[in-house]
Amino acid sequence: MEKSRQNIAVEQCLIRRLKIKYTLIILSLILGGCGSETSRTLRHADSVMEEHPDSAMTILSSIDRHTLKDSDLPYFALLYTQAQVKTDVPLDSDSLIS
Repeated sequence: MEKSRQNIAVEQCLIRRLKIKYTLIILSLILGGCGSETSRTLRHADSVMEEHPDSAMTILSSIDRHTLKDSDLPYFALLYTQAQVKTDVPLDSDSLIS
């Protein structure tokens, strides 16, 4: 049985949509993996925070706060404060965000 032109056009449209969808998924996966070394270091500190807060504190202490991007600074401040609380380091001030 021969397909009508309309069915062929619909199939081609669906194939184009699938190609676009898969291309966008692949691009988002590739770009999602991109990030600065500092961002990856912050995520690593976050991942060890619950079980090893002392290790998270060591990782965070190795980061030079003055080189942080504006977008990483709040995340750093949050993680650093969490590490201080979990390792019983006294909280002196909020100088990380001022």
